[in-house]
Amino acid sequence: MRKIFLFLTLQFAVGQLFTQAQQLEMKLGPDMDYSSYTSFKSFLGATDNFIYTWGSKKNDIYIYEYDKSDLKLQYKVLVKKNINSTTVYTGYEFMGDDLLLFYEGFDKKKSQNTLSVRTLTSNGQLSNPEIIARSDSDKKGRGGFYQTISPNQKNLALYIVPPPSEQEKESSKFSMAVYDTDYQLKWESNYELPYTNENFFLTKFYVSDEGEVFAFAKVSNVKAVLASNYRENWILLKLSANGEYKLIDLEVFEDDFSKYRLRLNTPKGKFSVYAMAEASYKYDNQTGIFMAIADMKTFELEHKVLLEFDEATRRSLTEEDRIDGKPQEFFDFKPISIQSRHDSSGIVIAIEKQYTQSSDMGNSVTSNEYFTRDIIIMAVSNSGRLKSTYIIPKDQQAEGDEYNKSSSLLMLDKSDNIHVFFNDEPENQNFKPGRGKEPAKMKDPAKSALVHYTIESATGEGKYQILRTNSKNSLPEVRNFRPIYDHNQILIIIEQGKKMKLGTLQL
Repeated sequence: MRKIFLFLTLQFAVGQLFTQAQQLEMKLGPDMDYSSYTSFKSFLGATDNFIYTWGSKKNDIYIYEYDKSDLKLQYKVLVKKNINSTTVYTGYEFMGDDLLLFYEGFDKKKSQNTLSVRTLTSNGQLSNPEIIARSDSDKKGRGGFYQTISPNQKNLALYIVPPPSEQEKESSKFSMAVYDTDYQLKWESNYELPYTNENFFLTKFYVSDEGEVFAFAKVSNVKAVLASNYRENWILLKLSANGEYKLIDLEVFEDDFSKYRLRLNTPKGKFSVYAMAEASYKYDNQTGIFMAIADMKTFELEHKVLLEFDEATRRSLTEEDRIDGKPQEFFDFKPISIQSRHDSSGIVIAIEKQYTQSSDMGNSVTSNEYFTRDIIIMAVSNSGRLKSTYIIPKDQQAEGDEYNKSSSLLMLDKSDNIHVFFNDEPENQNFKPGRGKEPAKMKDPAKSALVHYTIESATGEGKYQILRTNSKNSLPEVRNFRPIYDHNQILIIIEQGKKMKLGTLQL
């Protein structure tokens, strides 16, 4: 198997500067209106003027709109998950201040799948469903659609999935359609890729402002008799009208990664894919990051890098670490987030270190306890060079599960400054890592804090700011984050006890 390995070595600078940050403004609204019978789920997102969240009750969805200026609730709308027995809610997209809700259905008379859309306007009006696309199906209504919208919100792209009976015959045959904002068809094409004896699956796709579609797909030899012969290759695609396409074979197999988090980006005319591996016993020596970057116009591959966390890197990041004053055994990295830089010069990743500590239970039984500690931030160039590494101390090993709540978010602002948010012990704002030193443990929830940590792009200086401390006997837990890159803003939900507040952080 052919690979490109660029090992992370000891030749990097470790930033451990902790200074008082310029205060970041956090604006919180009133207590959120979630009744006892409606469970909070997540942010849907935000437009220029409004913030949307949603909750659920059995088979129903409640969508909440908040005004960005005062964070007050504007309306709550009940949206049925099922319009009828064959038409089911599948997803959403934003268009201006409106929210588009998509439903898949099945027309039994015509044996066709249907895609309908309902528009939820900014004043809380919900339109009737309108069928915008159809595709052939089998008698069970299998197959369907996936949708995405362009950054300028002028193009809606649909990936039309054939039914399983067709996929079994020719999985590399599929259709793509692009519509305008009035749901008028711009173009639709059928594609047949050269993988007739393999299983093809289009994982993620993106439609540009010009109406071209870029996609990431996986191809596997599912008919392999032995599991050891199984391979899953990755490819990039550029799809145009009239069935035309360009293909880049990345020649990297998924068995290099146990689990991965995939991210597509398009900074400055580049189509980028980043995959960050998670810890695994079987593929422990393969944990790392894969990067591939292609020019969107020529669709030629500019960079392809596989970064592997080798033993030297592991030792450099874990040497002299202690648990209760005792040397501890290093286990692996736990990925948190991965972001591409706005200047398209590389990526920034956030990981947590995981450790094991063994204890003798008697009768030759050994118990392994797993701990999550410091947050590590790594800046990596497109060529795979590790430009800098920053370690943020974090210790949540106090007894009791209630002490171990934490939430983390990595975000790059428009200047590519790094922002990380997490719960911590306030004493750690003056902590400087060093040989034999440990960060303070979170001993008392009443003294815990929500922390904003900034790493400036120009200087590499780290700044530690306490945003909010606890006022009751429960952590000020961050329930949900959502970065809004166009506005250099972060949406945040703070949960404390049984109450939740919606807030914004202006960077």
